[in-house]
Amino acid sequence: MNLQLTLRWGSLFSAGDALWLRCQPTPERIDTLLQRLRKWLDYRGVPSLYIWVREAAGPEHEHLHIALHLPERYRANFIRYIARLTEEPRIRRSHAKTEGEVARGEAGSWHIAHDTHPQRAGVYLAAYLGKGEPSQVPFRGQLRNNTKKPVRGIPFGGTEATGKYDAMQGMIVGTSSRVKRFHIAKTLIAISLGYTALSPKN
Repeated sequence: MNLQLTLRWGSLFSAGDALWLRCQPTPERIDTLLQRLRKWLDYRGVPSLYIWVREAAGPEHEHLHIALHLPERYRANFIRYIARLTEEPRIRRSHAKTEGEVARGEAGSWHIAHDTHPQRAGVYLAAYLGKGEPSQVPFRGQLRNNTKKPVRGIPFGGTEATGKYDAMQGMIVGTSSRVKRFHIAKTLIAISLGYTALSPKN
């Protein structure tokens, strides 16, 4: 996966327009978005390889991260597609670009960035997606380091010098059972298990 799309619900709906996404609860909204994304990729012969994660930076700031595989030749069309899908035009001049930023919406409700360190083989892209996973989990009434979270700060048994991947995230419905909080594309799961292979052209 070489691209990350972030969607922020609060700013996406801030204009008060009757955007089609507003009418659905968040899990169904994500399902609809991913269904449209899969169709867009399939039409171009690109395999649906993605991971999505819901995240909250406070109770009113829930957002969605989608890491996906997209050949660079489709990037410009993808940006236009996201702008149409969200009904938010791309900002033409951004003076405060984030690392790897490719494009963002005028109101900041969508943001697309590419992986600036492909030599890391996606490890830190995955870590960024997984930063909402707690670095410590309760076990028999006590907090223990979450060894199932591979990238975490030194105070939590990891190797990172900062708490970048340990920051507490807001509660999201489904957190306790991990349902409706994140998902991995079936195609990606099949490939990781060796059931299928990517076409050389992609």
